Amino acid sequence: MNPNCIIVDSGSTFKCSREDSLLSNLQSCEPFNTFSNGGGLVYNQKGSIASFPSLTAYHNPNCLVNIISLDLLQAAYHTTFNSEVSNAFTVQLDESNSITFEGFGSRLYFHNLNSSIIAYLYNNYNLLNTVSENKFFFSRSEIEGAEKAREQQGQLGWPSDQEYNEIICDNRMINSKVTLDDLCRAVYIFGGPAVNLLKGETFYSPVNTSRPIEHIPLPPHILKTHPSDSLNIDFLYCQGAPYLLMKTAVIKFQAIQSFNRISRII
Repeated sequence: MNPNCIIVDSGSTFKCSREDSLLSNLQSCEPFNTFSNGGGLVYNQKGSIASFPSLTAYHNPNCLVNIISLDLLQAAYHTTFNSEVSNAFTVQLDESNSITFEGFGSRLYFHNLNSSIIAYLYNNYNLLNTVSENKFFFSRSEIEGAEKAREQQGQLGWPSDQEYNEIICDNRMINSKVTLDDLCRAVYIFGGPAVNLLKGETFYSPVNTSRPIEHIPLPPHILKTHPSDSLNIDFLYCQGAPYLLMKTAVIKFQAIQSFNRISRII
């Protein structure tokens, strides 16, 4: 276990620290005996937890990990759970600083103090993770998958992460090798969530409605079954290629046919 990691245990009833560097004002105290399935341990020192000044913890370099009781943590600090987003909870230190503990086992949560909380404790600034630092936690193939996810998202016109997630879930992309895991890793590595960058940037010029439109009778086989309908036909262009668009006004049927300037449409 990383020496700078703190574990919050929802089943624990006390606080202990293996690393004396995580404690301040460390002093001797009356012996405190603990017993567990792995044996017993005696604590002779106690100090304030540097990252949580309102809490104290016992210290023994022979204990396995740095543990804080969830009940005792909630009694001293405001905590927020949102299981709909992730298996994690946030501890509010003050009005502008907080720590997030990620779930990693049965009723266990952890936080690595190598992150921005160290800057909060000892400096008047915050440290930010870079993309290269975020890539450190993944394999080469996982990083390539995340990069392909962001590349494909850009090719689609930068839909939001939620929209892109729905596109992948609904299998709207044929032969796409990007998975939901790739998208989740892309959000972690490159930041997020991405927003729809094209929203509000596309506009259409007003249509010239003063030009008269020629109306011709419907074909007999259509007129026989749908005498009150009207069939609108026009060309549209997609990436410079012409397509024939056919749309009815009443039954709401539309069709698009590729159009080759050399061949004839009957």
